[in-house]
Amino acid sequence: MRLFLKTMFFSVWMLGTAQAGEVVRNEDLLNTPKHWVKSYLASTTIGEMLVDHVKQFDKDVGGECKGAYELVMPLGYMIEEPLEFEDRKSLPVKGSWGYDFKVSRCDKALDFHSYAFVLKDGNIGLMPLLPGQSKSGPKLIFDILEHLKSTAMESLYGEISDKKWCGWSQVLKTEVMGLKSSQKEIVPGEAWTERWAIWSCDEVLKISVRLFPSLHGGTAFELSLIPKDALNSSFE
Repeated sequence: MRLFLKTMFFSVWMLGTAQAGEVVRNEDLLNTPKHWVKSYLASTTIGEMLVDHVKQFDKDVGGECKGAYELVMPLGYMIEEPLEFEDRKSLPVKGSWGYDFKVSRCDKALDFHSYAFVLKDGNIGLMPLLPGQSKSGPKLIFDILEHLKSTAMESLYGEISDKKWCGWSQVLKTEVMGLKSSQKEIVPGEAWTERWAIWSCDEVLKISVRLFPSLHGGTAFELSLIPKDALNSSFE
């Protein structure tokens, strides 16, 4: 049994092409001077926030590194909602954006995706991190994560376990299938598949995420649980 869903958010996520402080997409959404946005999104404050976020992620999954954490440049970001600044202040009062970044720690560098947005109180909120190679846009990722929390997953889980579905707690890894490693842009009308490892019900579950970007906007996605004996050892 599979779960087929659709989201009307379609975001093309560009990977590996940004220089430090460079907006890689949606510059037409900027309604403030471009250098304000560039300076803020590539600021030391943001970098420290992302590193702290990775430290908390490692702690949550039991893999905390005792050594130094370092944000590896370049840092890529994509604007979802225009950033607005008031009276030349250095902090935005409105906006949302996605980050694509790499953090090195304990002699290993990992890719992460995160979704940031300005809260009503002026602070910055960060969506839970998504580690790995996923090429889904930030709002599409958010929709998939929301559906992983839903009761619709109960029937899928019931096919492989006699335990009750207890929801997911963390995505541990993602990898992309069926796309060339050099392909940086998702093409409307061309589907692709991702495999996600999630920590749920006190075990690691593997989920196939099949994505269908429409020629007319929006992306449908189909979720299915992957039997444990159907995976090779490379996806652990």
